[in-house]
Amino acid sequence: MSRPAIAALLLACAAVCLHAQDPSADEVLQMLADDSVNLNSLVTKYRQVEVDEFGDETEFCGTFYYLRPGRYRWALEVNGKVVEEMVSNEAHGWRLRHNVKAVDKVKLATIKRRTGGITLTGGAEELREAYDIGFAGTDELVTGPAYHLVCIPKDGNSEADSIIEKMEIWINIENSAPVVKVVIHQRDGILNSLEFTDLQRNAEVAESNFVYRVPRGYEEIVH
Repeated sequence: MSRPAIAALLLACAAVCLHAQDPSADEVLQMLADDSVNLNSLVTKYRQVEVDEFGDETEFCGTFYYLRPGRYRWALEVNGKVVEEMVSNEAHGWRLRHNVKAVDKVKLATIKRRTGGITLTGGAEELREAYDIGFAGTDELVTGPAYHLVCIPKDGNSEADSIIEKMEIWINIENSAPVVKVVIHQRDGILNSLEFTDLQRNAEVAESNFVYRVPRGYEEIVH
């Protein structure tokens, strides 16, 4: 075999091997589903950035807590102090506004709609049902290399389609749960991004974090 022919064969083999390293979107989602089974709790820092239709940017930081099954607590921090918390369990959703001493009790569907209808700690099947999903490559994040998926709301998915034009998610290669980054492109021009850092998987999280109660001196507002 001539040298040009050998070179062409090697290039073809390299291209096949490189292509074989890229999983499909379904394979990445299956990794998320498999690893979420072993994720019983989570404590992690988060950074959320919202860019409005005029390009103005607002940043939120805090700590996120998760406890299986389906219990979440977002603690918004300003200068190291928790000023607001969004909590949900399998029965209720509520927001604690410590600066005005108020508790807003909301429907769980409202909280779900604000996160694009996905569950960050799993939700692979929900994603498949609600979105057409494509594989967009591998990116290096603070938490390590992650697979990048692009999600477009399916026709008929009215809850997501009315709000979301496109959603991007990143799933860690070595440990696929939780979703480590989300970017939501809204139809009104608002861009929301959320990224996790300092993940403590299966950390100790108290049940009391997810029990609905109105602190003394707080007003309860039911929406």
